[in-house]
This record gives sequence, C-alpha cells and structure tokens, in this order.
Amino acid sequence: MYGPTETTIYSTGKQILASDEIITIGRPIQNTQVYILDEHLNRLPEGSVGEIYIAGDGVARGYLNRPELTREKFVPNPFSTSKKSTMYRTGDLGKFMPDGEIHCLGRIDQQVKVRGYRIELGEIEHALVTQEGVSEAVVVAREDRPGDQRLIAYLVTTPPLSEGAFRNQILIWRRQLQENLPSYMVPTDFVSLAQLPITPNGKIDKNALPKPASMLAVEHRTHTAPSTETEKLIAVIWQEALMLDQIDIDTDFFELGGHSMIAVQVMTQLEKETGKRLPLSILLTYPTVRKLAQLLQTNEKPTTWTSLVPIRPEGNKDPLYIIHGIGLNLLNFSSLISYLDPEQPIYGLQAKGLDGKDEPLDKMEDIAAFYLSEVLEQNPNGPYAIAGYSFGGYVALEMARQLKAMGKEVKMLAMFDTNAQESDMNRSMGDWLMRKVLRQFPKLIWFTRSLIQKPIQTLKYQQGYVEWKFDSLLKAMGLREEPEPEVGLEHLNKIIEKHEYAFSHYTMKPYDGIIDLFKAQVRLYFVDDSKFLGWKKYAKKGVRVHSVPGDHQLMLLPPNDKAFAEALQRALDQA
Repeated sequence: MYGPTETTIYSTGKQILASDEIITIGRPIQNTQVYILDEHLNRLPEGSVGEIYIAGDGVARGYLNRPELTREKFVPNPFSTSKKSTMYRTGDLGKFMPDGEIHCLGRIDQQVKVRGYRIELGEIEHALVTQEGVSEAVVVAREDRPGDQRLIAYLVTTPPLSEGAFRNQILIWRRQLQENLPSYMVPTDFVSLAQLPITPNGKIDKNALPKPASMLAVEHRTHTAPSTETEKLIAVIWQEALMLDQIDIDTDFFELGGHSMIAVQVMTQLEKETGKRLPLSILLTYPTVRKLAQLLQTNEKPTTWTSLVPIRPEGNKDPLYIIHGIGLNLLNFSSLISYLDPEQPIYGLQAKGLDGKDEPLDKMEDIAAFYLSEVLEQNPNGPYAIAGYSFGGYVALEMARQLKAMGKEVKMLAMFDTNAQESDMNRSMGDWLMRKVLRQFPKLIWFTRSLIQKPIQTLKYQQGYVEWKFDSLLKAMGLREEPEPEVGLEHLNKIIEKHEYAFSHYTMKPYDGIIDLFKAQVRLYFVDDSKFLGWKKYAKKGVRVHSVPGDHQLMLLPPNDKAFAEALQRALDQA
C-alpha cells in the first residue's frame, strides 16, 4: 500500500508477487484519484515521469495552524467539477505503466538539473537494477569540480566483480542504458561497492558515497603554489571563477572543472586586470597558470591573434583541422584530445574578429579562404583532413572545394552533425512555399513518432523553439528590446550576425569527393533527410555515415566524447 498521512492514510495498493519484474504501487483505491503532473499541473502521458498528486475523499483539509504550508501542498483540483475539491502534492515522482499501474520513482528532491536537463535519478536507478548482475544501484549528481556536474552510478553487483571485470561490464551497461534513456541521463562514472552505505535509520547515506577514482586522481596531485606576480594574479582569477581555495599552477584548466562559460569570466577579468585581450582558445594551448603567466610575461608571438589554434600540434599522423560552430567556441573540442590517438595532431580554426579588433567576415568563400591562408602557411603540402561542427560544416565544405581547385589532396572532409540545408534566402517565393507545404506531412509523422519515443525531450525542445520564435517576432515588431551583451563580449554578437548573413547568402556546390558524416543518434528537431542529412546531393563520391551517441549539443561532451573520438580516429586512419 502507498499513501501519505495527508491522504488518510493509504491511497493505492496491489498484491506483490514473487514473479513481478517491477514493484509498482498499483492503482488508486475507491473514491481516490491519482494524477501524474508536470510543474504546470498538466497531465503527463503514459511513461512520462512527473509528480504524483492525490485527490478524492481521503485528502485532508490541511495542516493545523500552518496556512502557508497548506497552500503549498493542498492545491485546487483543476480536473474536478467541484470548486472545493483539492489535491495533495506528494513530492514523489512516478509514472503510469502501460497496464495502468503507477510506478513510484522516489522523492522529487532526487530530481536534478545537469547541463540544462531535468533528470529523475530514480528513473536511472531503476534502469540500472534491471541490468544483469546489478543488485543495487544509487545515482547522484556530484560537482566535485566546480562547474563540472556529473552523474555518478554506485553499483553493488551479484556476484561481486573484479576491477577489470567491472570495467568491462561498464561498456555493456552504458550501451544498454543508451537504448532506454536519453544520452544525457547515462552516468559519466560507474563505481563498484561491496555494499551501499546506510544511515542508522536504514536509509542510503549519500554523503558517505566515495568520490570516483577520476576525481581523486586530480585531488591527490602535488600542489605547486604560484611564485611570480603574474602567476598569483591568474591564480586568484581562476580561484574565484572556479570557486577553489587553491590552484596548482601546473594543473590543466579543464581538469579543474573549467568550461567555456567559466573561460569567458576568466578572460574578461584577465583583460580588466592586464589590459590584454586574449581569445578563449588560448586556454587550449596555455591551459595552466604557469604557461599562461609565461605567455603574458614574455609577450610571446601567440599573443598576436590568429585563427589557427594548435590544440595538439604533436604527432606523426596527418593533422586534423576542425572549424567552430555558430557559437564560435573551440573549447568544445578540448575533450577529444584525451581519446584521440596520441600521434594525432589536431588544430582548431576560430573566427576572425574574436580579438575584438579585426572586422569579421560575412561571405562563406572569404571565411574559407582566410582560414586556408593560415592552414597553408602552417602546412603547405598537405594532405588535409578538415572537419566542421554545425555551421562549421559549410565552411569546411568550401575550404575543401578551394583546396581541390588548387590541386591539393583532401584526405578527409567531415561533417559533425551539419544538416546540408540551403538557406531559404536562395529560394524563390514559389520554391519556398512549395517546400514548406510538402514537408508538413513527413514532419507531422516524425513529430508523432518522436513524441511517442521521447515525449519529455520532444516537448521541451518544441517549447524552447516556440518561445525563441515568439521572442524573435516581438523583437522584429519592436515590442521587445535586444538584451545588452555582457561587458567585453559585444564583438561576439557581431561575429554571429556576420556568420548568419554568410550562411543565408551562400550557395552550396557539389564536392568532388567523399563526405564523412558524424551524425548524432538523438534528433530533437525535424530534418528532411534523416539518413544522410542532405549530403548525398553534394558528395559526388558518396557519404560515409558514422552514428555517434548524444544529440547535436551533447555529442562532443562527456560521456559521449569518448565514443565520438574513437569513431573519428577510425575514420581518419581509414581515409
């Protein structure tokens, strides 16, 4: 039986049998209604997780002498014809099963937000205990490094596994979880425990769960304190941005928990203190306090801004050149370094104008030619492996076409989830209208299937898209002002506008070669060609598709970065 005291005293029930695969809380008793609702009190479809609300004759009137708490927990029942009807917010998470029974997934305080996604930890735990060999599981969101929140799974296995066997099993568990859960709900780390720590009253003691080995390795390094004034200045800025008590001057910025948003804070503050503007990508080549201080103290050549960024210049293989997406951010590629072959050089190309001095380019052909001028200066003979992420795919296509026209060898042209859709600016009004009409039916079919398979993700994406469209319309009508950009970042908006203009006026032409398409497995928006993302039309010698975990935004980030890097390295070696 299930039910809180506030619904006097149980509200659902069922007989539990030894043969039950899942222990549910059954169905409501007579004169009782149970709803699974979202944060706006909307009913959720079967299989979607939300908060359990209870209504009916058993619901109490409220808390004695606690009017505020009563108003919070006992809310009007919008599904009843009686205006006096109330329902009780249980604070529990649950979902309706296909047979109508209710699966309770734990308290709502188990719901966390990681990288912008709301995640029910109980749903992940349930998916884990259904895996072969897992007898107990608890999942927590840890933030042992500031700004780097990760999902960690603690498992008790039957029988107990050795360290090597457990590590091998992780790959199997991860693959099976990805079949049933969105990629952002798959834990980053898995920890083996002989038993879960328990509090004196029999509950799991989450505070006693150990840190993963990957976190401990960072913490147990020797500490070297800053010595020069420049090192001390940088260390103080990093400490404030990363919320750390001390900084080892030889520890990598990204290992300390740094990411693109923190990098913006760091570089903006560094410019205020020193008067020197450095691009974010400088952290890829000077990622420690010591190296960055040496750069500032000696005014070495890298302080002169260039588009070509040596992410890892060492190695005996042909180098890979990656072009940024519309967000201009090369830091997304930092985690690839760990998983690519140690002999694989990798360079990034960043937008002209990021230094706040040069004028950004607004023609795709000019952007490609400018990047090539720096690539050819560094590597005049080739061969060339070029990849573009999102918007960068169009730049990569134009760079490869220009290299071919020069008689240069292009070893590989890769698209990181770029959709080969031409801008509507290049269509006549008739073509534009015809395309809009013809794609509505397949779009409806895709949306229906996506809604059934991934209801919460699909609805959240569509909600965000509608809000963005509505906001754009208000701005176009002059009913909403553009927000002021953060101080020091005004030039970023200008570059993005120029690049959007370049795309809208670019006419794509066929490429005389093979295109390697790295396609995200999770698609939250409709595309006309879900198999080749439209590239078959432009690749004269065919398209090689490499399916990688995650969606468009998360495919390059943990825990998807390892699988992505391995697929990329295989393609490079086979090209």
